[in-house]
Amino acid sequence: MIQLRTAFLLGLVVQQALLAGEDPAVDIETVSIDEFRSMDFEHQTATLRAAFERRLEHGRNISYESTMRLRNHERDGESIGEVVWEGFRYDHRHWKLGDSYRMDTDQYGPTFPKDPLQFVQSGFDSGEGVGRMRVQGNGSEKIYGRIDTRHDRIIVDNRYSYWLDGEDVTAADFLIPYLVKHSDKYTIGFAKEEPLIELTVPWMPFHSRDKALGVRHFWLDPTKGFLPVKGEARWDDGPESWRTERFTVEASRLVGDVWMPTNLKEFIGSSSSMVGGRAGVINVWETTILKIEHGKVTAKDLIVDFPAGTEVVDAIEGVTYILGKDGNPVGKRESLMVGATRTRPELSENDKKGWPWLIVLNIVLLAVAALYYFIRRKKAAG
Repeated sequence: MIQLRTAFLLGLVVQQALLAGEDPAVDIETVSIDEFRSMDFEHQTATLRAAFERRLEHGRNISYESTMRLRNHERDGESIGEVVWEGFRYDHRHWKLGDSYRMDTDQYGPTFPKDPLQFVQSGFDSGEGVGRMRVQGNGSEKIYGRIDTRHDRIIVDNRYSYWLDGEDVTAADFLIPYLVKHSDKYTIGFAKEEPLIELTVPWMPFHSRDKALGVRHFWLDPTKGFLPVKGEARWDDGPESWRTERFTVEASRLVGDVWMPTNLKEFIGSSSSMVGGRAGVINVWETTILKIEHGKVTAKDLIVDFPAGTEVVDAIEGVTYILGKDGNPVGKRESLMVGATRTRPELSENDKKGWPWLIVLNIVLLAVAALYYFIRRKKAAG
């Protein structure tokens, strides 16, 4: 375990050095709406793409603290009514370095406004392709850890991370990467009452990457490096499957040389949105950035430590164990079971003797750690 941590640190230090040695991005010229309007379409497209690429580069070394609140409201057509459910609040602390990251989250519920329901810490080392996650419930001494090749869904649940770089493996529509990827499909116009650029792109949601199911409209502020300050989108996949998204940037600030949102409000509705079996609701997300910095993240910021006593599920090695004070497993490492099949067949045949106990162990770990963690957050998913 100590060797793994050393390798993790070394990989991130090398990655950080490589990032520091990259050629600096070309500064995006701040232009007026009239100057942008006078450009030909190819020049307009190239300017927007360069601005978005600069934004992504900027987000490859960034950290922030945020508070994010979810409420469910009544919906009557496009009108938003009274609150029908006081949802969760998430306090995030997010460090991003290249394609690696760490995110700490305190989750609060309607009946737990002061003490968090649970604490979650997740990280991913892109160099090793390994993620680590730990979760601890409020008032519980039990800590559950997981080592896997998969990203944790916490990235999907943090709405602000959509403004940074990201991969499709997390099943999220990252805003800026999407605009860069589909720059060959831009439709560019201009708002009538505001000095903003109207940008429209087809919407190919995660489940339909090769087929447009709708459109996404964005209004960009050229005086803030073409920051998207509001947006509207909708896709339809048949008469009974649809999703709508609308956002407004209510405040922003210059972080380094890039304007970043510091107060966001999002309105998300879908054919599956409901509370307590009640359909016709809309999810309203409000995100406030409490602190944000660029260029100060180091490899040490990304480490996810497992304290002594953590019950670890190592999905890569196919084993589970309790971590000791020296960072090594205490006692025997038990093989993981998937049904009646071991995840790693090369493990000793003697492991078969422990099958009944392992099944019980998996039920406990998955039910308490995974179900308690993911089902609660699934209720809040937009």
